[in-house]
Amino acid sequence: MLHFEMLHFEMLHFEILHFEMLHFEMLHFEILLFEILLFEMLHFEMLHFEILHFEMLHFEMLYFEMLHFEILHFEIFHFEMLHFEMLHFEMLYFEMLHFEMLHFEMLHFEMLHFEMLHFEMLHFEMLHFEMLHFEMLHFEMLHFEMLHFEMLHFEMLHFEMLHFEMLHIEMLHFEMLHFEKLHFEILHFEMLHIEILHFEMLHIEMLHFEMLHFEMLHFEMPHFGMLHFEMLHFEMLHFEMLHFEMLHFEMLHFEMLHFEMLHFEMLHFEMLHFEMLHFEKLHFEMLHIEMLHFEILHFEMLHIEMLHFEILHFEMLHFEMPHFGMLHFEMLHFEMLHFEMLHFEMLHFEMLHFEMLHFEMLHFKMLHFEMLHFEMLHFEMLHFEMLHFEILHFEILHFEILLI
Repeated sequence: MLHFEMLHFEMLHFEILHFEMLHFEMLHFEILLFEILLFEMLHFEMLHFEILHFEMLHFEMLYFEMLHFEILHFEIFHFEMLHFEMLHFEMLYFEMLHFEMLHFEMLHFEMLHFEMLHFEMLHFEMLHFEMLHFEMLHFEMLHFEMLHFEMLHFEMLHFEMLHFEMLHIEMLHFEMLHFEKLHFEILHFEMLHIEILHFEMLHIEMLHFEMLHFEMLHFEMPHFGMLHFEMLHFEMLHFEMLHFEMLHFEMLHFEMLHFEMLHFEMLHFEMLHFEMLHFEKLHFEMLHIEMLHFEILHFEMLHIEMLHFEILHFEMLHFEMPHFGMLHFEMLHFEMLHFEMLHFEMLHFEMLHFEMLHFEMLHFKMLHFEMLHFEMLHFEMLHFEMLHFEILHFEILHFEILLI
């Protein structure tokens, strides 16, 4: 059943349109409008649709130089309103793009630009969008070797400007990635490199960025066995400029990082700057926070030249209710903060409370721990009304073994 209520073409151009096997069980269009649809070479080896449904699919200008599919499979592909003002592909390449159910209520693009978008295997079992909005989504080179989603759910994913110069992912795996509301005004990456970023289950109810900027954020193999957020709540997570020149993780491993309620009323960074934040192996077996609350965590300028961890290990880091009324840093500066092995078996806080913890300038030239070990560091109630440092300076603070 191929149904058209109104199919309109002003100019439909094909140089080479090739199908080995094009299969439709039910293709439904209420209104499919093209002003200019141009294909130089559109190639399908096997394009399969069980149900492809459009209520209104609108293109002002859809441009392909080379769109290649070896296997593009849809069981149910549903659009209520899919709108493109200008969707541009220089080379969009799929070896196998698989959808069991891809659902859009409203997918809006003002300008979606790809110079080279490459997928070796992009797999969706259920990709759901209620409202996915892009004003300007720009990719110069977006590369996926294997991008896998079992269930990717968005209620509202909003981008005003999402910019990638080069986003490289070798293997990005999601079993269940859930967003109720993920909002970006400007999310900018010059080069975001991920070799393997693995999520078994990443759940975010509402994550909001006004401007999050990375020049180069590099991951070789960050692994998340189960990164779970019941309620990761940001009333206002504000970054005026969050800048990473090089944030590097060789192996960042979480087996279970759990937050019941991580709450920020106002987490504010005027300028959080890392020249090089390096983790060779940052390992958490179980990091548990029942309720970590910040009223105001404020950084005017937090600057780290080199923060290095060879092994930072937590077996159980537990916070029942640490509260920060106002934790303020005018300038917290580390030239080199180095940990060879910082180990906590159980670091426990029942109630850690700061009304106002203030640093004008906290400076470490070299704060070095060979082995800072806590078997059980326990605080029932650690309370500060006002802890103030004008200048706290360490040239060399060295511990070979500090055992508590």
